[in-house]
Amino acid sequence: MKNHVTAKKMILLAAAAALFTACSPVESSDAVNSHSTVSVPASSTAEEVQNMQTRYRLVSSADGIFYGGRAQVEDGFYDLVYTKDVLSAAQNIVYTDFPSRHRVYLSSDVGSDHQSEDDTSYIPTAVGGATVFADDEYVYVLKKGSLLLQKASEQDAKSCIYRLNPNGSDRIALELSFDRVINSASGVFADGDALVLLVDSVDKDTSLHPELVRADFSSRRITTLMDLSETGLDLQNASLVNSFGDKLVLSSSKIGENGTLVRELYTLDPAKKAIVPLASFDTAEQYVFYRDDAIYYIESSENALYQFDPSSRESTLLLDEIAPPELEFDSVQAGFPAPEPYLEFFFTKGESSVTYYWNSATGQWHQKLLMDGDRPVTIYRIWQDYFLVKLQDKMVTYQDFTQNGQAYENQMAVAEYALIRQEDYWNGVPDYIRFTDDVYGNQG
Repeated sequence: MKNHVTAKKMILLAAAAALFTACSPVESSDAVNSHSTVSVPASSTAEEVQNMQTRYRLVSSADGIFYGGRAQVEDGFYDLVYTKDVLSAAQNIVYTDFPSRHRVYLSSDVGSDHQSEDDTSYIPTAVGGATVFADDEYVYVLKKGSLLLQKASEQDAKSCIYRLNPNGSDRIALELSFDRVINSASGVFADGDALVLLVDSVDKDTSLHPELVRADFSSRRITTLMDLSETGLDLQNASLVNSFGDKLVLSSSKIGENGTLVRELYTLDPAKKAIVPLASFDTAEQYVFYRDDAIYYIESSENALYQFDPSSRESTLLLDEIAPPELEFDSVQAGFPAPEPYLEFFFTKGESSVTYYWNSATGQWHQKLLMDGDRPVTIYRIWQDYFLVKLQDKMVTYQDFTQNGQAYENQMAVAEYALIRQEDYWNGVPDYIRFTDDVYGNQG
């Protein structure tokens, strides 16, 4: 297997891509690279090249707000658990601290039951689901909301965006109007003192259309940057997946002329309310996936791995053959997100499959060996000489109450994470360092 990196410049379309205003129709070219079905418009303009300082920072997964479910910071992570009053659908923010090996409520009130809005860890009823993520300065919680229940005028069903300090203080809550709900399949980006995200807005005929909005925590307002229904494009399954300079990258899908699914990428310029075709991937030949701030695809005909750079519109060959040494397989696809410099791949032969991690820095392959019960043990992040891994969910017992106030013991499944030395993980040694759980106790 060769382990070199070469630049593969795509054949450019004959016509340069012009900037279109948001109210103008935009059509993607059907021109196709003679070697690959990735279709790429003309190269960046001088203005675009000069403005490559990244304005937007991806703070969620590019696969959507619920993908991953953890907010990682330098020495730990935040996540959400349901309160012990499970029927309320309220949740608590929990912080897991690596140095102390403790898992605690994000609350300074040690005497609190953590089940009311007086507690900094408490998130009220999260109809439609909630998720948490963080950047270098703040923790964010998004409640997706539910349009179905909003029609019944249930206040708890409204979408809401929270921002709070790392210790849970100074919470700001911004609510969306009743006719809009957060697009959970899209990534979320930070822009200064605001978040930029996609929402689905309800039309008079009850159909949905995507809008790009800015949730500004300084002004405490949510404003619409672009109504994507006014572009003249049929943007199916629209989602934000990447950014460069002062632009965002939007993904959508369509059924191509040969009946296969086509992933189309566009450049969004919120300041100019402009959308420009960026690239097109026929999924019959390119398996596209997003990891952190990168866009990758597997070229099926070559079994090769490429990284696509939206700023230069170039693809770089990372692996000319996606194949661990001496492994026989029929097909390969990208696995779960893994921390840099690792990429996870699933290899299938017949009815059996095996998972490997590829280290993009060294070119080494590592087989995923560890299982916890019937669950493969997956790497979620690197901390010093350790991996953070997720184990099989554990069942915990807690005190619940009937409607008439009678106490009884109830059970539910909760996620369990652990640290493990990197060498132990690669060697299949299940020597886990578990956290002291101050939320549910060390049960299970």
